[in-house]
Amino acid sequence: MERNMVIILLFFALLAFLSTGIWIVAEKKADRRSSAMQWIRTGIFFFHGFYFAASAVKYLIGNWEDTLLESFWDMRIHTFVHYGAPLAVAAALFPVAVSLVFRGKCVRFITLLNQYVFFGVFLLLLSNGKINNKTFTWFYAAGIILSALFAVFHKRDMTFANGREYRKHVFGFLPVIGSWIVMNGIFLPNELYLTNMDEFKNAYAGFFGSLLLGAIVLGGIVVLLAAVVLTVRSFRLFKLLLFGIVLMNYLQYILLNGKLDLLDGNEQKWSAASMAVNAGLWIAIIAAVIAIGIKKGKIIRVYNGICLYIILIQLVTLGVMCLTTELDNASYRAGLTDEYSLELSGGNNILVFILDNFDNRWFQELKAEDPEFVVPLNDFCFYDNATSQFAHTSTAIPYLLTGVAWSEEMGELYGRTAYENSDFLHDLKECGFDVGIYTHGGYLTEKEYGDISNYSEEIKRTSNVFNTISTMWKCSMYKTLPFALKDSYMYYTDEINGMTQAQGQWDIDNDFPFYESLIGEGLSVNDAYENAFRFYHMRGAHAPYYMSADLKFDKSGREVGREEQERGCLRIVYEYLEQLKALDLYDSATIIITADHGNGVSYTSGEQRPETVSMPVLLVKEAYQTSDEMQVLHAPVTQGEILPTIIRAAGGDSAVYGACLDEIPIDAKRERSYVSIYKNYIIQYTINGDANDINSWKTKKADFK
Repeated sequence: MERNMVIILLFFALLAFLSTGIWIVAEKKADRRSSAMQWIRTGIFFFHGFYFAASAVKYLIGNWEDTLLESFWDMRIHTFVHYGAPLAVAAALFPVAVSLVFRGKCVRFITLLNQYVFFGVFLLLLSNGKINNKTFTWFYAAGIILSALFAVFHKRDMTFANGREYRKHVFGFLPVIGSWIVMNGIFLPNELYLTNMDEFKNAYAGFFGSLLLGAIVLGGIVVLLAAVVLTVRSFRLFKLLLFGIVLMNYLQYILLNGKLDLLDGNEQKWSAASMAVNAGLWIAIIAAVIAIGIKKGKIIRVYNGICLYIILIQLVTLGVMCLTTELDNASYRAGLTDEYSLELSGGNNILVFILDNFDNRWFQELKAEDPEFVVPLNDFCFYDNATSQFAHTSTAIPYLLTGVAWSEEMGELYGRTAYENSDFLHDLKECGFDVGIYTHGGYLTEKEYGDISNYSEEIKRTSNVFNTISTMWKCSMYKTLPFALKDSYMYYTDEINGMTQAQGQWDIDNDFPFYESLIGEGLSVNDAYENAFRFYHMRGAHAPYYMSADLKFDKSGREVGREEQERGCLRIVYEYLEQLKALDLYDSATIIITADHGNGVSYTSGEQRPETVSMPVLLVKEAYQTSDEMQVLHAPVTQGEILPTIIRAAGGDSAVYGACLDEIPIDAKRERSYVSIYKNYIIQYTINGDANDINSWKTKKADFK
């Protein structure tokens, strides 16, 4: 996508250059040296004009939700020709038409539209993170009308800074733009990195270098564009507006945010009253900043002083953090690879598929709506009353690999404590199994690495500079914008992981590499080991959704929905099962299809029950188990019974880990537990009875920091 984006922008720039040359001739100003800056403004005018033309076409043909650059993400040469040829013709005709329509008012119209686009694009990007084709088309069309009317009827002079005034203009703007860039482009991203180093796979030097480059480029673009296209009055207004935004960014981050929830692909919700009060405060303070700045010009010195204070305090804080933190993030070199993921043994194979966030209820709906689709699972037992121990992946994966139940004493340290108190993976290895764990390396601890065949400490990674800059800016905006705008900057772990590229690393956020390998290479038998255990953590039904039911990738995450991605991830499993059968390994294999957790539940303060239930899908086929149709079992099981079932299939002592799934009676009276843990809260529910019934759920603990 980045390559296509550069090609498109360069093409628009070339067209703008051509149109500007024709406009100069049409306006008969080629011999005026004083009009050089106006030629640059005219080039900018034609550039966004061509962007508008292409965006409008994309909007009309149905790509209205995408930005123009997103709608060209899979561009081929014929697509470029289809759009390029008409735009090239327009490049020759457009400047002549502008000169004829706005006789004597052409420069005024260009100046007005440039300023309209500058302010509008800045505010739209700030509030939404991006501008889709529909929004840009209507926004720009309105700008053409308004600019044309003002060009004809508005008589006030529009003067630009020049010479010494121009330099003073720019240097006076540096404290404001500097504080905005330092806060959002450098300090906050570094703070996030330095306090969560285990979750980042960038080497710090490359990470900081990317941010510094992004800060310089972004700051330079804003300063240069503002200085070129804005008149003296407009430039002053923009400076006051940006200072107001900087001030509110700072206050939002340090005072107004409260506690932000885990970003797991779903939107965080704030009450209408909270959003209204928060937005009202933003509007009032920014309006006051602008009004005072316009009325009392000397207050600008105070504004600049505040900006310099913000820059200084954040740079000092960042320096202290760097000095007190071990910057050699060795974890970026280590991880779980996809090595041996398609290699099985000729003997006993135990296979576990974790379809992230795939809720039991969603599978029941799919089964009821399209029974034919689940026919490949006829040999499986479907446990429709199963519960997970945890609500989030970071704790659910350790539980599925240890079987250690959560207790209040563990608090937020559950993962490490669980691995310290479990020898499950080692026990599997002692049973003669080659152990392949295909998940995110951060969900394990050092203790397990020696028992895992696909762990590597020397993964070669390359940083994606563009993704690092854009993702970290997104993270900063999420922290510093008002509640009403935060959802536009919601980010997820796949974007953090996408800041680096690693050849051969297992990717839990994208199932396509696994599917492509499965189709291209296929399963095979490795005679080097007698038995194999494979634990595949897949994206499953987790938002955002990128995979269609027919296994096609949607870069934007808007063309497909949850139901399609559910079908897509199951089709990958079906392909795996077919290849197992072709190798004559299906009958003897023990296969478990489950989720790390079901869809999240929402806690309401004071309520005895959550708003909805949450249950993981759970399907099990034991060795040599066959059936003409899927068996549905209602026993009140938990994911705690998965490990004993696996150990039994491996020939070990399952009693050490508890009862197996098929050993739980259908009428068993047991209290099950569901725990949601994040940095600022622990919520525990108990389930007594059928987990599908919301009345079986009760809030036991709700601890907020």
